[in-house]
Amino acid sequence: MERRKYFRQRFRNFLITELTILRINDKQMHVGNSRVLVKDIGPGGLCFISNIQFPLERDFTLRFAATLMGGEMTAIGTPVRVAELSESLFEYGVKFMMDEQESEELTRRLYELQVKMKKNILFADGNFTDKTAEDYFDELTGRPAKVDFSQYRKNHF
Repeated sequence: MERRKYFRQRFRNFLITELTILRINDKQMHVGNSRVLVKDIGPGGLCFISNIQFPLERDFTLRFAATLMGGEMTAIGTPVRVAELSESLFEYGVKFMMDEQESEELTRRLYELQVKMKKNILFADGNFTDKTAEDYFDELTGRPAKVDFSQYRKNHF
């Protein structure tokens, strides 16, 4: 059952995106970036694949940054769903946390993206990979790996 209020732009290939954990349970985090693969994006959120397992019972605030259409596109959101794709890969649905102006700007850029992608099915104006998610993360880490935050106690953060 489809519950989205907004359109989603699905990519032919995964968009390589930098993910940063900004906060966990309202505690500011100071950690580096991780790469994730975005499958689709819309004004309300995005879907990405990662080898990091986030427990959804904690309040995570994530920042996404990607190169797309000659510039950097950034968004902040929180994971709202997860599906385990394999022992080491997870697919997340993220709901964006934006004010009205940010949402309007993202919507404008996504409509522009949609027009360009319809005109050119081989659209590649961004940091895309033609690898499968498994191959991408195996190459990135040098081996199949699983980063698991779910073992941390709830009050650890």
